[in-house]
Amino acid sequence: TEGALAWIAALRRRGRDGAGLSLAIAAADSGKAVGCISLLVRAAGMLARWALADAGMERVEALVEPGNVASLRVVEKAGFVREGHLRALLDLGPDGRRGDAHISSRLRTDP
Repeated sequence: TEGALAWIAALRRRGRDGAGLSLAIAAADSGKAVGCISLLVRAAGMLARWALADAGMERVEALVEPGNVASLRVVEKAGFVREGHLRALLDLGPDGRRGDAHISSRLRTDP
């Protein structure tokens, strides 16, 4: 619908402007979109700290498309360390296209 397309366009603008990060949540078995989540830098950092301190995780990863500069900034500002470039990791759609991703992480032992 027109309203949904306008909402998606607004989320993309926020990402390009560095004002926030919006992500789709997909079902693991089908890849079908089932929801979304939007994070600001502060929220991304808080979520990572919670996962590492309270949820008992040792490592939290962020995968970001290389061209998504705003999301790369959010991840970096949230304390994640870029580790590398993963080729053809991302499934970009039903036509079989694949995309690269930068991987960054925060570890429980990080400051």
